[in-house]
Amino acid sequence: MPVIQPYRRAGEVTPPWGVLGKKSILQWIAPNLVRIGLLKNEPWVPLAASAAEELFPHLAETATAMSIVHPRALDYIKQCPVLVLKFDNLETLPIVGRTKLWLKLIEDSPKLRHLMQVEGIPKPLRRLESRALISEDFNVVQSLCRVNPSTLAQTIPTNHLDQHSWLGWLRYWVDVALQKPDPETLEWGVKNAIHFGDSNSEVCDFVAYCNDFNVKWSWQRTVEACRIWHDELQAAYGDAEALPLQPLGQSWEIDYAPLPNHFELGDWSFIALRSNSSIEEEGQIMHHCVRTYVGHVFKGEIRLYSVRKHGVRVATLELRCDLGWLPRWSKWQIKGHCNAKVPLETDCMADKLITHIASNLKLAEEANKNGKRQRQDDSKFE
Repeated sequence: MPVIQPYRRAGEVTPPWGVLGKKSILQWIAPNLVRIGLLKNEPWVPLAASAAEELFPHLAETATAMSIVHPRALDYIKQCPVLVLKFDNLETLPIVGRTKLWLKLIEDSPKLRHLMQVEGIPKPLRRLESRALISEDFNVVQSLCRVNPSTLAQTIPTNHLDQHSWLGWLRYWVDVALQKPDPETLEWGVKNAIHFGDSNSEVCDFVAYCNDFNVKWSWQRTVEACRIWHDELQAAYGDAEALPLQPLGQSWEIDYAPLPNHFELGDWSFIALRSNSSIEEEGQIMHHCVRTYVGHVFKGEIRLYSVRKHGVRVATLELRCDLGWLPRWSKWQIKGHCNAKVPLETDCMADKLITHIASNLKLAEEANKNGKRQRQDDSKFE
């Protein structure tokens, strides 16, 4: 599992308002809101915008827009920060469209309880602090809305840093719950997420792919069963050099573009695992269960890299894409031989790959915008 960081992750691109000397968020979004009558020239507006930006460091644009369209808006999102996450997820709508929906919801100053009922938010989720939330938490929070409120009240950590880590661990668990959509599996993960830590990916793989798991098991029993299962997988692989490759079904190879197929940095190299045979080979040599991720790679949900130093395999890296104003690939987990935790040097090199990917995506986006602008200018003279 990746190290959960409370602030900006490696490779994340800074939005325009986060650059020194650029406009504030209020200055950035105000013209569009004024143009359609959503923003009034009131003295409380800049105060609300400043407070929202400070309260929601990872959801600042959406929070600011929500806070300035109604005198009570800031109070709503202070008392229930998850509301901002709900509206931040409406990425198919521009910020103006999301703000319109929010204003329609609160223009009659409803009770917060009614507002939460309309959005399907159980009362215990009010405990999630604004500083703990990032846009990638939306699917987790949606899943938590289906969990018994009593369970939530007993399991949500008390401070924002612990909440951020807890939600980060649950992002992986929700993928398991989607494969096994019974509410008991989801609730077991919610109850035990605080224990996950470095065991997160192994336990999640075990629950997702081993039918022996029982939701009545304790954390300790699950960890022990998980260890035995991984040992059996490694024993089944045996001596990697003596075993022929065993592709799962028909052989295939996919294109990782715009991600690199091969990236080198000094003595280090990252080799894209683009086929079922290369993933199988990685699992055999590294003695872990990366072969169970074949389907996710084929569907484009994740990307896998073999991390090598001086040409020798030292780790396997999994990337996942967070869709936002600019697609962002992030490190989901990185494991050494037999699922061992990797040294800090290896982890840092993986971060450099992610930074390289983010930089290339940003350049491609800028080139695309410039191309569109040039075509528009050319069309004016036709």
